[in-house]
Amino acid sequence: MINVLMVLRSIAFLIGATAAMFSIDDWMTVMLGPDCWNYSAKELGAKAVQAGATDALGMAKGVEAATLRQPLAQALRYSVSGVGVHLLWIGLGVLLLAVTTPRASPLHVQVPLALLLLDVLTLANATGSFDPRTAGHPRCATSSLAECAGALSAFGPVVVLDALAAALAAAKIYPRKAKAA
Repeated sequence: MINVLMVLRSIAFLIGATAAMFSIDDWMTVMLGPDCWNYSAKELGAKAVQAGATDALGMAKGVEAATLRQPLAQALRYSVSGVGVHLLWIGLGVLLLAVTTPRASPLHVQVPLALLLLDVLTLANATGSFDPRTAGHPRCATSSLAECAGALSAFGPVVVLDALAAALAAAKIYPRKAKAA
């Protein structure tokens, strides 16, 4: 039995991994820009992009990450590629579970719940809830939790998918038990 919801969730991880590992400067250009961390080109000592410039998905660009200088550039690229490796590992693991887990297994509930917990912990880290000085989303140190969470709304669809998969599995709606032959 293939759990389609877990396959969809693994695809989200694998897309994120691909972007983080193979489009590092593009990823960082958006992450450093107004839709995310909102650093100015002056703060980073990098080349500014044209005001209002967006990427293919409509996310606002901030600075040209390719113009960042060492050691900042290498530290950021290393961090982003590390995120990509983790996303790849999680995505492949979820995909494996999606296609190999027997229909009656409690993993159909446990995996989405674990991913939902990962979503919550990621939000808590990004908003500086563990330690404001090391917030994964630096602008959150000076903004409200609601404003910071709003900046992370791009992750909303995967949170909804995780919650939906966990609820459907817990209610035994999906996956359904196999019909007796």
